[in-house]
Amino acid sequence: MLDAFVALGRDVWARPTTGVGGEHVFHITGVQRLFEVADFYADLGQSWLLSEDARNVDRHGHRHQLRIVVLGDRVLRVCEHVQNDPDAPCNEARGTVSTLLPAGALSARHSAIAVHATRALGLPLVRAHPDRAASGAVDGTGC
Repeated sequence: MLDAFVALGRDVWARPTTGVGGEHVFHITGVQRLFEVADFYADLGQSWLLSEDARNVDRHGHRHQLRIVVLGDRVLRVCEHVQNDPDAPCNEARGTVSTLLPAGALSARHSAIAVHATRALGLPLVRAHPDRAASGAVDGTGC
């Protein structure tokens, strides 16, 4: 666990392996907090994982995330998530504001990344986080 924390740059997110609406998700930047979170999950008997922070914080301290729904070779929907608390997950249940963007708002580069991520996973429908897609930050849910 400590080796993974260090390898991921000491700026990580811990989350349950099964999603629970952003609950029990922690931003961790220190070793002491890492062990506190590990104990928290152990007390719950919850499986969990660590992922590298996306560093998607703007100059105002807000986290931004795009949620992209892809079907086949087409981007069907794009939602922007903005979280005012940089230590909270980009989840509506945790205060994130989700805005549906107009069709065509996504750059050609991000559209291509989303489509390629879908193909790489072999899924017909996938939500991709385009700034992190190359490192595997994708999941199989919609916006």
